[in-house]
Amino acid sequence: MEFLKDEICRVYGKPVKSPSDFEGLAAAVETTVAQPVSLSTLKRLWGYVSYDSEPRNSTLDILSRYVGREDFRTLCIELQQTSSFFEADKIMTSALEEGAVLELGWMPDRIVKIEYQGSDRFVVRESLNSKLKVGDIVESAQFIKGQPLFLGKVIRDGKPLQPYVAGKSMGLTKLLKC
Repeated sequence: MEFLKDEICRVYGKPVKSPSDFEGLAAAVETTVAQPVSLSTLKRLWGYVSYDSEPRNSTLDILSRYVGREDFRTLCIELQQTSSFFEADKIMTSALEEGAVLELGWMPDRIVKIEYQGSDRFVVRESLNSKLKVGDIVESAQFIKGQPLFLGKVIRDGKPLQPYVAGKSMGLTKLLKC
């Protein structure tokens, strides 16, 4: 899905971040492929508003046609054929010692400091403009700059929450070992 969104932004000519960006993109898609995609659908795909379901195949097909592919299946086949390893700034938990502190950031202005507890677990020590709260326990084996933050386990007040994804559209913009 991230590849499709990246391609859409490339064709559209700019990142999609604001309500006016979504309006412009919806108009561009309809003009280009003669099929509409609703503003609310675009906002859900970009994580601008929350949603719990997967996008419809028909929506993915329309957006794939906007970026010059026949349909979403064709886009996925192309992606599989062009997939490769990549170099990135990353931190693996296997290389951390207990007590190490990481500072993570993502758009628009989210900053979180987490302290390593061992066994891929971290405790949130600081949280600025994030849904994560100080004291939350989170789990991740790696952090990659430019890729979304995936936390498979989040525990708040001793209770497990749903997995957490941050930086869906632009990935982590800040990744520091303090």
